[in-house]
Amino acid sequence: MDLSHWSSESNKFFCELKSEFSGGKFFFRAEPGNKLMATLEYKNNEIAYQSAGIYIQSPPWNNHFQETFVASHHRMSRQSMLFQNDIERLLNAMAQGQWLNIQAHAGEVNPRHSVKNANVSGRFELPIIRINAPLEAFKQCRNALPGMNYQDARTVTLGFAIGQTQLSSAQRATLRDFLSYLVLDDAVTHVLIDGHTDSYGPKLVNLKVSRDRAQQVSDYLQTQGLNAKKIQVRAHGERYPLVSNNSAEGRNKNRRVVVRLVRRDEAISIKESVPPTIGPQIQATAVVE
Repeated sequence: MDLSHWSSESNKFFCELKSEFSGGKFFFRAEPGNKLMATLEYKNNEIAYQSAGIYIQSPPWNNHFQETFVASHHRMSRQSMLFQNDIERLLNAMAQGQWLNIQAHAGEVNPRHSVKNANVSGRFELPIIRINAPLEAFKQCRNALPGMNYQDARTVTLGFAIGQTQLSSAQRATLRDFLSYLVLDDAVTHVLIDGHTDSYGPKLVNLKVSRDRAQQVSDYLQTQGLNAKKIQVRAHGERYPLVSNNSAEGRNKNRRVVVRLVRRDEAISIKESVPPTIGPQIQATAVVE
């Protein structure tokens, strides 16, 4: 491969560190929720590769050449290979001056045992030349990514143990990840917080418990900077179970607080979270002003 050029590209919701060369490009991509992957895209698709491995190797000026297998491909198409395992290890090796190479095979081969294998159909070498600045920019971008993407943040469900009256440390961490996305999405106008319980105990007590838990979530989000005017707290008690309360497992699923995003020009009704066969349906809709 000819010497490649490394660069970085980013916005609020993704970071890329990429190397372009005459035959295609290789890039790392980081996304919210600590998602990290690597992809090779190549222009020459005359060979239908079926397996591939990615390796770290010592630079050519090193007198003691070493090559170490890191990961097999996760998914492959006619013009690309996706890697998802041990990507952090690749980045750490690059920061220490190691080069990368990808070995592709026309047949099903275990890449772990294919170093210097004569059956390699394609070899893509990635020199680490002038990478320090883009690598640092990629690192800083990753550190600024939110803890969730939209798919994760759109509906967050917090389960509660029997008698639980305070948010756990894990629940607070989840809410911080949720908020890290929320502050970046200018289209979000409202946050709906719905409290639910199981059917154990008096209905009025369950209604109060569901409100107290939902209010705890609201209060915590406000301490983290969320404007109270965006929040709508609703308590439902035992009225809308996800599943039957006839088992301990079912009751565990029904004790919950559901936090949902409402974007501009969007309305979300409570019935969206209620299975059609469980409990009555209601027509109440969150009003978006």
